[in-house]
Amino acid sequence: MANKKSLKIVLAFDSFKGTLTAKEACEIVAKTAEAILPDSKIVKLPVSDGGEGLCGSMASVLGGEIITVDTFDAVRRPIKSEYVILPDGKAVIEMSSASGLPLVTDLPLNALSASSFGTGIIIADALERRCKDIILGIGGSATTDGGAGMASALGIQYLDSDGNVITCGGELEKLEFIDISKMKESLKRCKITVACDVKNSLYGEKGSAYIFAPQKGASPNDVVILDRGLRRLGEIIENRTGLDVQSVQGSGAAGGLAVPLLAFTGAQLSSGADILLDILGFEESLTGCDLVITGEGSTDSQSVMGKAVGTVVSRSKAAGVPVIVLSGVLGDGYEEILSHGASAAFSTLTSLKPLSDILTNAKANLSDAAINIFKLILILY
Repeated sequence: MANKKSLKIVLAFDSFKGTLTAKEACEIVAKTAEAILPDSKIVKLPVSDGGEGLCGSMASVLGGEIITVDTFDAVRRPIKSEYVILPDGKAVIEMSSASGLPLVTDLPLNALSASSFGTGIIIADALERRCKDIILGIGGSATTDGGAGMASALGIQYLDSDGNVITCGGELEKLEFIDISKMKESLKRCKITVACDVKNSLYGEKGSAYIFAPQKGASPNDVVILDRGLRRLGEIIENRTGLDVQSVQGSGAAGGLAVPLLAFTGAQLSSGADILLDILGFEESLTGCDLVITGEGSTDSQSVMGKAVGTVVSRSKAAGVPVIVLSGVLGDGYEEILSHGASAAFSTLTSLKPLSDILTNAKANLSDAAINIFKLILILY
């Protein structure tokens, strides 16, 4: 970067969960960069790994129409949710906007009865609007129902021996048959890409129930019941279609939500971060780029495992562009982001304070940290 009159800097922040959206983080750092390096070109690319912020990241860069839908949360309370239809007609849906854990933190969550039905309602709405290409982000879920609730909203019925429709994880172990005779015709013709950031299997010690269900209110006994149900689902799917969903990497994401889509619609599971960066043209934005700055609420050892920040770092390194990580917190194992290709990693925190203060001052903390980074960059040219 030495002796250059101007720089091209790409800002590719994920959300700082609970405080800043990815778009807000990019705008805060961009404002600081423009003040200190006024001759530089600043490119803002908000990113996501398939959870919170996926719709916002795409819409803020590509445009599109925000659609509001009457649907239900994971405990079947009526809510309003949003998704985006991009200018090319592609629908971008976040499972978390209907079946997300943050929506039900106001009450004790029953992991056995939590249902993804509301997510199915949103997908059905997109189909009714003739969307033939859907990206479904499944991060931040509150459910472990093997996609039973979602499937029922789309005409795919999980049935027990008495013909009762199963819509939650606690009943999955009673599953006897999956009826697709009422599946929406438009669903069969739709291309569905499921964006996720985990690689866990559907069931077993490293499966959905054991790894994630305790975060969703599951007791140890609940975990056993849920895991048995997901195992039963896997058996029924394999017997019916020949697909061994247990062997599909990431099939345990979001409580197995993608399973019916994989089995009956030809949907594909992909890295949410890779999907988003491809659509946003991240590699193209690196042409002539001098520096990438990325970050998230907390960077730790998990950040290199398919998360947005880790993906930004690896792609920047492959392009030969230095990258700085600027996150709210540098947690356990954050050093892995350095071995992954980051040139440096910084926290926005400058002193020990109560969590409430940290959250309240997230914008100021990010701005102050960015000021110091850009003033340091001034020395280099």
